[in-house]
Amino acid sequence: MDNYIGMNISESIKGTTRFQQLYEAVIKYSEDMTIFLLQKPLAIYTERDYYEYGILLVIPNKAIYLLDCGDDLDLFEDYCEDIIDDLNSLITEKYPQYFGVLGRKREWSKLIQRISEIPTRDQINTISDKAEQRKIDLISSLCIGSINELKDFDKSLLSKSSLSTLESIKNRIILFDTDQTRFIYEDKSNKKIIRVQGLAGSGKTELLLHKIRQIFVSDDTARIAVTCFNRVLADSLKVRVVDFFNRMKVSEQITDTRLFIAHSWGSRNNSTSGLYARICTYYKIPFQPFSRIKSSKEIWRDAIQYLKKQSFEPMFDYLFIDEGQDFDTEFIELCDMVTAKQVFIAGDVLQNIFSNNNIINYTDTDYVLSKVYRTDPRTLLFSHILGFGLFEPQAVRWLDDNEWELSGYNVTKVKNSLDEFVISRKMIKRFEINDGFENIVPITVCPEESLDTECITRNVTSIIAQIKAENPDVLAKDIAIIFTKYNENIWNKFAAYLGQELNIQFGWEYLLAPREKRTQLENEITITNINNVKGLEFPFVIVVANDDLYYINDRNVDIEVKKRNALYMALTRSFISSFLVIEKNEIAEVIEKLVDISILLHENEAKLTIQKPQNILKKDLLYGIQATLLKTQDEIIQECFDELELDSTTRAALRSMLRPIRIIAEGTTNKDIIMAKIKEVYSTYIR
Repeated sequence: MDNYIGMNISESIKGTTRFQQLYEAVIKYSEDMTIFLLQKPLAIYTERDYYEYGILLVIPNKAIYLLDCGDDLDLFEDYCEDIIDDLNSLITEKYPQYFGVLGRKREWSKLIQRISEIPTRDQINTISDKAEQRKIDLISSLCIGSINELKDFDKSLLSKSSLSTLESIKNRIILFDTDQTRFIYEDKSNKKIIRVQGLAGSGKTELLLHKIRQIFVSDDTARIAVTCFNRVLADSLKVRVVDFFNRMKVSEQITDTRLFIAHSWGSRNNSTSGLYARICTYYKIPFQPFSRIKSSKEIWRDAIQYLKKQSFEPMFDYLFIDEGQDFDTEFIELCDMVTAKQVFIAGDVLQNIFSNNNIINYTDTDYVLSKVYRTDPRTLLFSHILGFGLFEPQAVRWLDDNEWELSGYNVTKVKNSLDEFVISRKMIKRFEINDGFENIVPITVCPEESLDTECITRNVTSIIAQIKAENPDVLAKDIAIIFTKYNENIWNKFAAYLGQELNIQFGWEYLLAPREKRTQLENEITITNINNVKGLEFPFVIVVANDDLYYINDRNVDIEVKKRNALYMALTRSFISSFLVIEKNEIAEVIEKLVDISILLHENEAKLTIQKPQNILKKDLLYGIQATLLKTQDEIIQECFDELELDSTTRAALRSMLRPIRIIAEGTTNKDIIMAKIKEVYSTYIR
C-alpha cells in the first residue's frame, strides 16, 4: 500500500459500492503504480462546495480520471466542470508559470478523462505520447499540491520522444510520493509532536516549507517558529522561506510575530538572534550563554525548571525543527512546553554517521521518507559503506535490521551464514530517463599513489572531459569540485592552479568558494571545500580526498570518523554521478576494494553482499564525537563570541583583527585555537 494514498475522502462516498470496487482495483494497481484518490485538488486550500460522490483519480505519468461514485449525472457534470475550473484558476491566476507550459484550458482539459467505469490496467497504460505524459504530470502536481517553479522549463522538450539525462534533470517535474503527500496534507491535529525521518535528498526541508506555508495560509492567527542547530542553515532557511512563499504566491507579509526563523541558541543582547534567546526574553528566563562549564542539556533543563515553577501561556502555536537529530531531548521538551498546538521535527539519523539518534526514534516516527530522489541509490549505498568503514578492520557503525529498513534498504541474511547480509536499495525512477539507470555510472573511484598538484589536475580534467563527452549539453555550473581538506595553502597550491587549467582546457571560469562571496555564474565551475557544501547539489560532483584516510583506532577515532562523514556528505551531493579521487596511503587495500564495489554497483544495481564487521566502534565513543568538522570557521567564531558574551560592536572589531592572523586566514576550524586567538586580540582591543 506504499504507492496508494486516499486523501480527505468523505465517509459518505466510502460507503458506496462503486468506491469499494475502485478501492479494490487501486490496491492491485498500486503494486507498480503510484495512485492518488482525491475529491478535490490538494492545492486548493479554501473550502469548495463539491458534489460529494465525485472522485479525482490521479496516476502520475499515466492518466487523470474523474469518476462518479453516485448516480446523479447532472451533479457529476457540475463536479467535473468545478474541478477543471479550479485547476484553471490555479494555472492562470495562482501559478502562471504553469500557463506558459500547459496553455489554455481547452488545450489541457482534454487530458482529464471523465469515465463511468473503473479503468483496467491495460487502459491506464495506453498513454504513450511523451508530451502528454509530461503535461499529465504537471496537472498531477497541481492535484496533489506539489507545485513546481518551472522557471527554467524548456517547453520545446515536451515534443521530444526522449530526453538526455541532463535534460531530464533540468526539466524535471517534481511530484510528491505518497509518504510526502501524507506529511503535508494528512490531519494529525490530535497529536502534539510530529516526527519525520528522511535521508539527505528525500525532500525533508522542502516538505517543511510546504507544511509551514499550509499552516500560514490556512490559519491567519497562527504564531509559527522555525529553528535548526546551525546558524548558517538558519540564515539559509530565512531566504528559502521567503523565496518559497513568493513562488507559492503567498500574499500575506511575513513578520516576526507570525513567522519567526532563527537558529536554536542566540545571544543575550539580541532577543531575535535565536530561539532560546527569544524564549528567555519572552518568559524572563535568565539567559545562559553556550559554555564549556555547563552543557546544553543542563541549560535546557534550567529553562524547563524555570517555566515549571510558574504559570505561563505558550508563545507559539506551531514550531518546526529542521535537522532534529542535532538536538538533545531536553531541547525538544522545552520547545514542546512553549508551543500550543504542534511541534514538527524533521531529522536524518544518517546525516552525521556519528550522531545520536535518540531524537528521531523509530517507534515514534510518524513519517518515514525512505526514498532519496537526489542521489543515485548506488551512490548512496557506496557512500554509506565508505562512511561506516564496513570493509575496514574496525567499522564505524552497523545498523540493525530495522534501522536499515527505515533508511530505505532491504536487508536479508545470506542462507547458512551467520554474518553475511545482502543489502540493497530499490532503483526508483527519479527522472524521465527512458532506459532507466543502465547507462549511468553512479560512482567512480580514481585511486592514486599520491595527490600532488599535477595528479589532482590530471584526474579532474580527465573526469570533466569524460563528463563533457557523455553529456554534450553540460555547463560549468553543473559540476562541483570538492576538496575534503581546506586551508589557505590548499587554495593557493591546488584550487587556483586547477581553476586556471580548467580555463585553458575548457574555456570555463571558476568560483572559489567560500573565498569568493558571490553567486555562481553559468560559465563557472564551483571549487569548494567540505565545510561549505552542506545543502548544495549538482548533477556531477568530483570529490578530491586530499585529507588522507587511515584505519580507525582508539587514538584517531575522532578525526577519522569525521573524515568519513565528510566523504559521505560530499559524495551524496550529486544528481547523476560522483567521482572520488583518493590517495591509497595506508588503506590501499580498502581503496582497491572500493574500486571493485563501484564497478559492481554499476553492473548489479544497488545491491551488495556485505559481511558484518567483527569490530565496531563502541556507541558511547561514537556518539561522543562532536561534528566540528562540519562547522564553518565563521560559525565557530560566532560560537566563541557567544561564550564570551561580546556585544555587536566588539564582535565587528575583533573580526577585523582576526582576519590577518595566519592560522585564521588558513581556515582552521579548531575551536581551541580560534578561542585562544580571539582572547589574544580581545586583550589588545580593550587596552
